Amino acid sequence: GDLYAGQMMLRSCQSRRTSTPNSGDAFSDGASSSASDSEDSNYHSSDSAEDTDTRRASFPKMLAVVIHEVIAESSALALEQPGLRGQSWREALSKRGLIFHHSYVGAIVELHRLLPDIVSLSDVETVAEEALKDFEAGFFS
Repeated sequence: GDLYAGQMMLRSCQSRRTSTPNSGDAFSDGASSSASDSEDSNYHSSDSAEDTDTRRASFPKMLAVVIHEVIAESSALALEQPGLRGQSWREALSKRGLIFHHSYVGAIVELHRLLPDIVSLSDVETVAEEALKDFEAGFFS
């Protein structure tokens, strides 16, 4: 179910982005109507546009979905039927921010490729070093 949930989150964020003529912010709804717009107007009717923009800018933004592959792709619950999946399907998901991995090191490397301004090479090194320590502790104990 994690893959399916991740795809739904990507779809939700993508629809918010495409319905936002005024901003690239995944949680900014611009002039479009949504439940959050209604709630904002009910509870913050005296807020200025600047206050509303500041409040929306503080919402967390989904940057990526990281999926630890523990079952065969064909057995995973996903939006697409197993016969429609494959390398091009994975590449399309990756471009949208959904990363498959088998290890912490694999995950951090892919996050660095996708978000180099957020996940630095130093972060990659730290995770790799910690993974090696965990391996050595388990292997030699």
